[in-house]
Amino acid sequence: SPAAAVDMFAQHSPWEAFHADLQPPPKTSTRILKVQQHYFLEVELQLPESNANSQLGMFGVEVELQKKGREPLARSLRSARFPHETNWIGAIRKLICLVPLLLGALKESRTVVVPAFRHYVEHEDHPLQRIVVRLVSPSSSWQNDIPVEVITGQLRIGKELNIFQLILKEWFWTCYIVGSTIIFFTLSLLVLVAKAMLDASMKAARQRREEEDLAEQPYFSDIGSLDPTNEGIRDEMDDQWEPMPQTDEMAGVGQTVDESIGSGEEPHLSNEQPIS
Repeated sequence: SPAAAVDMFAQHSPWEAFHADLQPPPKTSTRILKVQQHYFLEVELQLPESNANSQLGMFGVEVELQKKGREPLARSLRSARFPHETNWIGAIRKLICLVPLLLGALKESRTVVVPAFRHYVEHEDHPLQRIVVRLVSPSSSWQNDIPVEVITGQLRIGKELNIFQLILKEWFWTCYIVGSTIIFFTLSLLVLVAKAMLDASMKAARQRREEEDLAEQPYFSDIGSLDPTNEGIRDEMDDQWEPMPQTDEMAGVGQTVDESIGSGEEPHLSNEQPIS
């Protein structure tokens, strides 16, 4: 069955030297992980979209942790399978990604992530040094032990996640869409509020400028146009007034008006002159 081993203390890729002088010195001789720290370990496999993998069905991923001297510390066996996809969905997906596939930017492969260990605790007396990964094909007579085809494989070790980090990891795209939507509407609301405040400030400043302009305009109080009694005009033109001489006809008209007012009749002025 396919297998791979990783020496966490070594600086080179996993190959064995029959003489110690052929390999570089190790990165450390004590430990890589922190004592009493909880870690997770998962295996990521990139599987080609071949007929063998499609017909494989379930297969096993065995991960063995070893300390110095290749003494086993822990072993994990997890089942996995090639992701199922109908023919028409696969055709649409490849049609959409046709250009990147032709240019070689994408590969006709699927990714499978297998969680091997959760809450692994590094011990002071048993430091983790070596990790061995094996792919176990299902044993059945009609499959003839078809091996799993793998393009690349990665081994991930990290600090154990809290509940919030685990949700972000397992529901990445859902959290990404929800978070982006919330941020978009929040920023839009802030922009609208800032625009409304800016418009209100500009309107208040424009009103203040108009009031200041009106306050600076001169008032023409000397013409007396706002004085209903025209006292200003009379005061300034008193020296130019001359009394009009009263004639006998004007005196008679005035006496007739006074008598009409005294008797309660409407005053009647006539322009007719008596015939002499």
